[in-house]
Amino acid sequence: MIEGRARANGRVVGALQAEPVPPITCPSCGASNPGTARQCEQCGESLVPTEPETPLAASKQAARPGGCGKLLPFILAGIVTLVALFIFLSSRTTDLVGEVSGVNWQRTIAVEALVPVTREAWRDEIPAGAELGSCRQEVHHVQDEPAEDAKEVCGTPYVVDKGSGYGEVVQDCRYQVYADKCEYQTVEWQSVAPLVLAATNLAQDQRPASRGEAYTVTFDTDGNRYTYTPRDAEEFSQYGIGSRWLLKVNSFGAVTDLSPR
Repeated sequence: MIEGRARANGRVVGALQAEPVPPITCPSCGASNPGTARQCEQCGESLVPTEPETPLAASKQAARPGGCGKLLPFILAGIVTLVALFIFLSSRTTDLVGEVSGVNWQRTIAVEALVPVTREAWRDEIPAGAELGSCRQEVHHVQDEPAEDAKEVCGTPYVVDKGSGYGEVVQDCRYQVYADKCEYQTVEWQSVAPLVLAATNLAQDQRPASRGEAYTVTFDTDGNRYTYTPRDAEEFSQYGIGSRWLLKVNSFGAVTDLSPR
């Protein structure tokens, strides 16, 4: 005899069916059982259909071909090839004879001007000659001694034991000293738009300066034009209009070296 299990109070059993449930055939012994039976009355086998187990995600991943792993060597090989190609093209140069067709220099000078400004300070710290604006009272400093027009600020009273069985009520006080804080107008040196001096040629009575300048030299070759940036004013002064130079130009069109022709 198979013992039944007590049904939990309040548990949902299933949907209500008005028609009789068809009998269930036991898959193990073939015996016919009532449609509501949970176990076979003859052999005790469970009559509740079981759901097929879902394969583990790890099994799916293991069965999946590793596409990225196969492509990784090709990707790395491509990157190495591109780097090697860039180094090769940068170091590979062609010798060309170029003639200086133009030079350019530009000097930038920072300029400061006296401009009106509004500042704020204590009245006794305002510079002489400044135009005084509005003022207001603010706490200048706090001190322990009383002072004229100072505001007394006291803490919470507390008791100090005098050692005689009695205590003394003590309250610490400090004094806020006020002063005038004012706005004032004055003039100060401040940066304005810089002056830019530039030229596209060098006159006989000119020479480039050695600071705050940018230099560019243009070379014409057979059908092509290249630009070069000298390191300093001394080097720039060597490139006279019409002078000829032997240029080393890499595959990207950059002048990597040059020497007088």
